[in-house]
Amino acid sequence: MPQSRVGPSVPACPRMPFMSPLADLAEWVAGRKLSAEEALRYEVYARWVPGQGETKGTNPLLPEANRQMEVSRALVAALGYELGGSISRLSEGGGGGAYVECMRLTGDEFRERLAAAMRRILQDEIHHGRARVHGFAREWIKSDEDVATATRWLRAYMA
Repeated sequence: MPQSRVGPSVPACPRMPFMSPLADLAEWVAGRKLSAEEALRYEVYARWVPGQGETKGTNPLLPEANRQMEVSRALVAALGYELGGSISRLSEGGGGGAYVECMRLTGDEFRERLAAAMRRILQDEIHHGRARVHGFAREWIKSDEDVATATRWLRAYMA
């Protein structure tokens, strides 16, 4: 298994390539390698997957992610996992505006490094949701009511 830049005990996460640029920045700020516990302190996966067992679905340090998990649970309860999961996956890359703004930061070494990390994250994240839109519409949208339902839940999920 490949190792991340945050030390030999923290495996790289192929599903979350954004961890490396942020971990690099955090290590630069700290002036040292981070332990596995430090590197994963803010870990969370804010999408409900029924029957998955123990997940990082909540984190006391991330109240907005916890709120998103509750919306995800309600979404799956209301529409089922297949449709609910498809709607929530449309949101991936939805933070693109924040990445774009952070990419523009300049003025000191921290801002330059943060901008570089955000460019790397944006390159990975920006296409995820957009790449799913056509398939989602083809598979799930059959009426104006379907559009309204998906829109309402996507707004709630991304709020």
